[in-house]
Amino acid sequence: MRASFRVRLVIIFTVAFSMASLAGASSTGFHVPTVTLAHAISAPCPTVGSAGSCSNYWIPAGPEMDTLLGTIFTDETAEFVNIQSASPSIDLTDWPLSSSLLSTFTTNPKGY
Repeated sequence: MRASFRVRLVIIFTVAFSMASLAGASSTGFHVPTVTLAHAISAPCPTVGSAGSCSNYWIPAGPEMDTLLGTIFTDETAEFVNIQSASPSIDLTDWPLSSSLLSTFTTNPKGY
């Protein structure tokens, strides 16, 4: 029984390899995708902490932070007042811009 298993296995592999080596119409445009290897470039730490350790929070997966502050606005007025302030705590809004505020945002030299 063991010998017949080995013979079957050899036959299966022989057929598989012989089929793979056949040139046919379906294999003319066949290209195996490749992945290019990436190489890291070491960069100096621009900000060094007090203990001599690097305080530039960056890991290979992306930026890292110690805390996240989330500001929750109850209405669009509070959100637009915040983004127009001297030091806004948000970068963008989730409310559509009204036509009355359009000129305020398009003519501002700060770019908000």
